[in-house]
Amino acid sequence: MKNLQERFSRKYRIGPATGCWYWTGSKNSSGYGTIKVGHGPAYAHRVSYELYVGTLPKDVLVCHTCDTRDCVNPEHLFLGSSKDNVRDSITKGRWTNKLTYEQATEIRRIHRETRETQTSLGKRFGVSTSAINLIVNNKSYI
Repeated sequence: MKNLQERFSRKYRIGPATGCWYWTGSKNSSGYGTIKVGHGPAYAHRVSYELYVGTLPKDVLVCHTCDTRDCVNPEHLFLGSSKDNVRDSITKGRWTNKLTYEQATEIRRIHRETRETQTSLGKRFGVSTSAINLIVNNKSYI
């Protein structure tokens, strides 16, 4: 663990105005930091939480209070469900919901009856696959 912590500590810079620890290592296409742990990549903000706060329970998200994807400051991180993350986004005015409740209901129906892929449904309704995933798994619009 110490070797990981040493590698980790060399891969961020602190923003004096924000207090964010901006990840300077590798990032994925969505802008989240990644670092090699074991045999593969891990999200840097999740690693930060485990290094500085504690063990992560299964099926929990590590969310950002600062809304900065490449921030790894453990003081800016909190645990939550997908629903908590959406609520946080709505509360902060970041949620750009393009779908109505009726459309979400229709998406669930189509997916249940035809098993159309979430990617295809996302393209059809003009939203991301992750938005469709939240809908079909009853984590949004419930």
